[in-house]
Amino acid sequence: QALAALADPARTALVEPAAARSAPAWKTGTSNGRRDAWCVAASPRLVLVAWLGTVRGGGAEGLTGIDAAAPLALALAAALDPQPAGWDGALPAPPLAPPPAPALPPALVITDPAPGALVELDRDRPAAQQRLRLDSRGGSGERRWWYCDGIPLGEGRWCWWEPAPGRHHLAVADETGRAASVTVAVR
Repeated sequence: QALAALADPARTALVEPAAARSAPAWKTGTSNGRRDAWCVAASPRLVLVAWLGTVRGGGAEGLTGIDAAAPLALALAAALDPQPAGWDGALPAPPLAPPPAPALPPALVITDPAPGALVELDRDRPAAQQRLRLDSRGGSGERRWWYCDGIPLGEGRWCWWEPAPGRHHLAVADETGRAASVTVAVR
């Protein structure tokens, strides 16, 4: 209904008689201080925008959407879409439901260790015997890369890590750019 009102041939003929026969819907605008004037015109076959302004960005007398931009936009509409389209200003009805979004792979998640985990080392055992298995699920792609504090650890769905005392940022990224991270403390 709004487009039908904006496509009124009698209204159009007052500005550009040649455009009235193709009945484009059109709307104008003028910026504060008459710095810009614009008009948007639409029919079933085209949409065009005419914008006018001054070189220095200042206002100008007569620089309004209805006086400057509409005549240009409607003359272009008449020249580019000269045949009546039988359009009553109504657009096709939208589909009842949007098309389904493509399925995204599940988020990449570090499953072990848990975020905020506290890892306690045994001082009586060598560090090589206290490795932790870092594991992940989700994401996409076959390849994954593991990091500890930004330093590469290895590649695979899971990876071994020799923890050292302190706080550490563990991260994994897959070949599609998905990533996950956790922070753990080791003492």
